[in-house]
Amino acid sequence: MQLYLPASFVAVLCAAILAAEASAQTPEQFYAGKTIDFVIGYPPGGSNDTFGRLLARHLGKHIPGKPAIVPKNQPGAGSFLAVNTIFNVSPKDGTVIVFMWKTSPVKTFADAQKVEATLSGTGVGSTVSIYPTAMNNVLGTKFKLVMGYKGSNEAMLAVERGEVEGHSTSWTALKVAHPDWLRDASVAILVQFALKRHAELPDVPTVVELARNEEERAILSAIMNATEVGTAFFTTPGVPADRLTALRRAFDASMKDPELLADAQRMNVGTSPLAGEDLQRLVAEVSQLPPALLEKVRTAYTMPRTN
Repeated sequence: MQLYLPASFVAVLCAAILAAEASAQTPEQFYAGKTIDFVIGYPPGGSNDTFGRLLARHLGKHIPGKPAIVPKNQPGAGSFLAVNTIFNVSPKDGTVIVFMWKTSPVKTFADAQKVEATLSGTGVGSTVSIYPTAMNNVLGTKFKLVMGYKGSNEAMLAVERGEVEGHSTSWTALKVAHPDWLRDASVAILVQFALKRHAELPDVPTVVELARNEEERAILSAIMNATEVGTAFFTTPGVPADRLTALRRAFDASMKDPELLADAQRMNVGTSPLAGEDLQRLVAEVSQLPPALLEKVRTAYTMPRTN
């Protein structure tokens, strides 16, 4: 049996279950004695890997039957490799920021709308590329993506080496990997991708706040609503309702587990869980966008073609 963490704080639960077995066993009977592979769709060392391994250490004890959980990295194509194993979806990251190195002439978001600046990128379809592209298309920024870096850690080192001027990554990745950059003011954080400002970034505007009119605000709000999908567990179609409930409650319990919270504090990792039922309602809202707005959201994600 496998768990998948395709992007950021997303996990997809996969179980090949025969119908007869599904109806005959309780969740505790089914999970007892099982070993679950927790497949993380990004390279080791980034925020996705950090949170995935944090969750993997504590989740099993809250699942009925207490299965063993083994984290495994399966990076590739902005996490699409792991995701496509289940059902070809592309969840997005949660709290993502764009930062610029201290030597860049771009110091503010207004500067980014006037001056071209290079950002290190990983795979097409990752938030490293999606969010700067959306800002270019909707807000008129002039970010130029230099693609091909293997994970956010390598992409951030490219900034320090002077290969590029900045990077788009999760707030967790930056503060965990390079707290000295924040302490020494080596980077300027221009914007955060969220519907409301992160408690630790009270002076950094959200991308929605930067909208210049109602249409831009609607497009960016739809994109940000979609990112909340990245905080939930997804299970394959047909999983029995009692197992779905058991897995949701196990996640909820893990997020309140004093041992997990102590680990998170020690690692400087924030947690902001959303109940599965709430997430399911949000998915429904995102999936029911008006066609005209949906087309504009799609256009916002479109990267320019390169020769």
